Amino acid sequence: MIRVVLLGLGRIGAQADADAAYVGPALSHLGAIVTTPGLDVAGLVDPDPGARAAVARRWPHLADRLYARLDEIKAADIDIATVAGASTGRTADLMAVLALKPRLVIAEKPFAADVSTAEALVAAYRTAGVELRVNYPRALSPAYRHLRESLGRNGQWRIALWYSHGLHHFGSHGIDLLLDWCGPVARVQTFGLTEAVDPLVDASLMFHSGDRATMHGIGLGDCAVFEMEIWTAEGRTLIGAGGATSQRQIPERGRYYPDYLQLGPAVELAPAAPIGGFADLYEAAGNFISAAAPMPGCNPDRALVGLRIQDALLRSAAQAKAIHL
Repeated sequence: MIRVVLLGLGRIGAQADADAAYVGPALSHLGAIVTTPGLDVAGLVDPDPGARAAVARRWPHLADRLYARLDEIKAADIDIATVAGASTGRTADLMAVLALKPRLVIAEKPFAADVSTAEALVAAYRTAGVELRVNYPRALSPAYRHLRESLGRNGQWRIALWYSHGLHHFGSHGIDLLLDWCGPVARVQTFGLTEAVDPLVDASLMFHSGDRATMHGIGLGDCAVFEMEIWTAEGRTLIGAGGATSQRQIPERGRYYPDYLQLGPAVELAPAAPIGGFADLYEAAGNFISAAAPMPGCNPDRALVGLRIQDALLRSAAQAKAIHL
């Protein structure tokens, strides 16, 4: 069995799908770990007794594997360590799990508070010979991969992304997905910023591929917004509700006006359904450990690029000019 340690038993670590009545894709790290064949929970760590108690109620067979501190775990041969605790302690947690000598570490985002800290972390992991992946699950989701493949590559793309909950939260998911789909960014320019602990920025991104994207920060209270509009040579694709819905419009001649070629009605690309990604992440992690398969997802290089883009967007807002990367 592949032995896994999980640090952080909050919402993203264990609580998002902790309701036994929930039916759907795994929405937390623990939810994915316990449902992935071949994975064995070696330890669950959280200093909050309430979080540990909630896990014990939902998964009573794991009650004897709950710990308040990482150093309480004496088990050897840890294969995977997941760091999903509070972002304020993430750097310390990522350094601490290296003592377990795992083969793979999965980190929640942001995996570092700033670019210099991220560079130091990546260097430490390379020195230790430990693989690191940052949890941006959309690029791993079969639904998103199918959408990407269905877009084709006939010419350049124009993409608009609407997101809520801050640049470093949902905005960073959008940046990672754009990097996966469009490649390296050449230039960014911010044209609007909403001040907050995690700000919302409106910005444009130019890619070396010639693709262009705009980001639009949306504040709708607690409403979760992650929507995309993608224009290609074939038509327009709309992704809604974080990927749960997808539609496409293709040009039709004479539908509304004689001889005019205009977009036709929106057609559903797939039945509306929640998008996971956690299960895909841990299935890939299991294959990486057991079969030496390539480990997909956001590697340290792409995670660093994503942080540099976030930093460049904030510098562009402060300096009121484009930033070249």
